Amino acid sequence: MMNTTTTIDKATNNQNAFNYAVYMMLGSYFKQMEAVSECYVQKLYLYYVENKREHQYSFEDIAIRFVERVLQKQLPEEIWQERVLVSFFARDGRNYVAFQGARYTLVVQNDYREARTKLQYQLYEDTPAIER
Repeated sequence: MMNTTTTIDKATNNQNAFNYAVYMMLGSYFKQMEAVSECYVQKLYLYYVENKREHQYSFEDIAIRFVERVLQKQLPEEIWQERVLVSFFARDGRNYVAFQGARYTLVVQNDYREARTKLQYQLYEDTPAIER
């Protein structure tokens, strides 16, 4: 008989580790990033380092490919010059990392499901008051 608690815990741990990889890999493309909660980032980091190195590299590769194959081709270049504040949230069983800058907010949905991992994004643009 399979222990469902162990299966759920492992999936949650992998999702937390993947959240960290998305945060670090995507965040490194911005001019500067800072987390809303450094304590929460440290918690995610602990999940991340509990994985074997090959698994860590896999998390990173998925995030980097998403940036290079999707985001860099579809987003305005100036977004990467932003200083962003990063927050994490979950809604309806989905996980998100939000990168909020002065002009743009990039929200990345990241659901880790091994071979079926899903990354999507939504971009919000805030028009500065002087331009309204």
